[in-house]
Amino acid sequence: MWHRARRYDAVDQMPKQRGGKHQQDTQPTLVVACRYWYELTDGFWGRFVLTQIPHQSASELLPRDHRYLQTMQNFAGMIDYLMTWRWDDKREGMITSSGRTKACTVFSVEALPLCVGDDGAQESVGEYVAGAQVFTAEQAAFDYIKMLARRDLQYRGFRDDRVRCFGYKQDANFLLHQRVRSCQDAEELQMLRWHWDVINRPEYKSFDRSTKQQEVLRKIRIATSFDDEEAKKASQRWLYVSGAPGSGKSALILEGAVAAVKEGLHVLIVCPTGQLVHSFKANLPDVEGVENISVDTIQGVLNYQRPGKDRQVRWAPPTALRRYDLILVDEASQYDDREWDRFFTSVREQPHLPYCVVVADFQQLQPISSGGNCRMPCEVIDYTVLDTVYRCCGDDDHLLFCNKCRYQQPAKPVISDYFGERYWCKRDHSLTDRVRYGMQIAEKTGKPFTWLTAPNRGTHEICEAALRVLEVSQEELAAGFKCDPASKSTLPIVAKTGIMLRLTRNFDKTRGFVNGAVGEVVESLRGNAVFVVRLVGTRNLVLVHPMEEDGQLFLPCCYGYATTIRRAQGASLDQGCTMKSLSDQRPGVKIMFSFLSHSRSCVVHATSVVGFVSQLSLVLLHCAFVE
Repeated sequence: MWHRARRYDAVDQMPKQRGGKHQQDTQPTLVVACRYWYELTDGFWGRFVLTQIPHQSASELLPRDHRYLQTMQNFAGMIDYLMTWRWDDKREGMITSSGRTKACTVFSVEALPLCVGDDGAQESVGEYVAGAQVFTAEQAAFDYIKMLARRDLQYRGFRDDRVRCFGYKQDANFLLHQRVRSCQDAEELQMLRWHWDVINRPEYKSFDRSTKQQEVLRKIRIATSFDDEEAKKASQRWLYVSGAPGSGKSALILEGAVAAVKEGLHVLIVCPTGQLVHSFKANLPDVEGVENISVDTIQGVLNYQRPGKDRQVRWAPPTALRRYDLILVDEASQYDDREWDRFFTSVREQPHLPYCVVVADFQQLQPISSGGNCRMPCEVIDYTVLDTVYRCCGDDDHLLFCNKCRYQQPAKPVISDYFGERYWCKRDHSLTDRVRYGMQIAEKTGKPFTWLTAPNRGTHEICEAALRVLEVSQEELAAGFKCDPASKSTLPIVAKTGIMLRLTRNFDKTRGFVNGAVGEVVESLRGNAVFVVRLVGTRNLVLVHPMEEDGQLFLPCCYGYATTIRRAQGASLDQGCTMKSLSDQRPGVKIMFSFLSHSRSCVVHATSVVGFVSQLSLVLLHCAFVE
């Protein structure tokens, strides 16, 4: 380890004092290059402290107090280490730190990173008091190390919004750190560790495969097991898989990914939306090698950045594709031509020739701006058409109805006849009453009840009605925190326990903090600004905190009681409703019914369709309908 006060002697293979400045002009200086982790992860603190703060060994930076989370090990260890610093009782400007061994770390304040304030003056670690602690409280130690890290990010060219977002994240981490340190007993600490340190995954369950599904899995197995490179080059490296609702396309993707990682391969699943990413992540089973399955949006794969000041590169070919042996592309019909062309080109240019499976149903929702380029290569490559498995959900009539909707817009009498007694008429039941009923179903079943709407305005109305049902007052809303402007919602966030939220940014893909993930508030750490959310499906906990972009301060979330049909395309929801006017003949009407996978609890409310669904293999399982 090299610090400014020392140099590395290659002969003796140990650090030595660098001497005076007159000696430094003629002696070579060792420069250590370090690539830090993403600044919002705990690993960032491990590398930052390891390279910036004087210490004798890496073990000095591990937590000393047993009350900490494994997911915040570097953060907690950093605070504990700083709290051991004391001013030397004889030499001013010298700091000693009690180590885990008998030896103490002794260093000068000049060995600490240079930090210059906004006024141009050098920031000090504190006032020298012989024999006293450098930091009298954990808050002071945290403020100091955060100041160093923020300035380091600025030195490296990070934009101001991103640096401030880093500060908000670390403030939230410190609140969670204090929450853990305040545990009253070992049982409470164990509970928190179980919630935060364990990534929940469902148990792996094999399913009965149809003949066509077995054929696809066989093709994947053969294409990913070539030992002869020449034979691999001569083989077909693309496969197109199509199928109607109920044919098991999503289940096949998961099964293919699991089978591949069991053979030691690395797999990438590409999705069009963040909600679909969350759906796949929530269903990744607990099998050996599952960490080798990556799930991301096509924008994430292409290294896209949101429009803003730090978008310096519009697009960069993804070199990360080189580590994947199998690439599974879901809902390919939804990709814009530009994204698909770039992705298609990037995959074809990979020297190791990964096997790529494209799963698409071109009868479903198409991209808003442009689409069709994906279909052209699918017509000339190897393909397999899956058959609908009518035994998959125990409702053959429903699957038959969904398959008919793929080719022809259902007429109003057909829809009314299909829903029958499950028809809700607006003149008999208000929207607030139906939202209340849906929330009662969610409470009874223990699964979220999601409303699907066509315009964003419908989503706003549903969430507004849900807040009325929860008796959130106008005063509480006025004191709420601004939600993400990208969600198109204007409702402030009130962090009351039990409120459902939809995350809108990708902050922690490992835990499931991705755009589209849904969860409920379980605990507030600081009003409406910092709180803990338990994700639906995985039940993993994530920490929600403010962020800043283009001068706007907001939370990366919105209310999660409703979403648009387009955002829900391809996802799997447990329960919900579809809301759309029966007189509206746009494609979204027939598309929304293809989401439903069971009819036994479908209901209808008239003037806008509100489908009530209780188990969805495609998107919803019990469906209610409102016109």
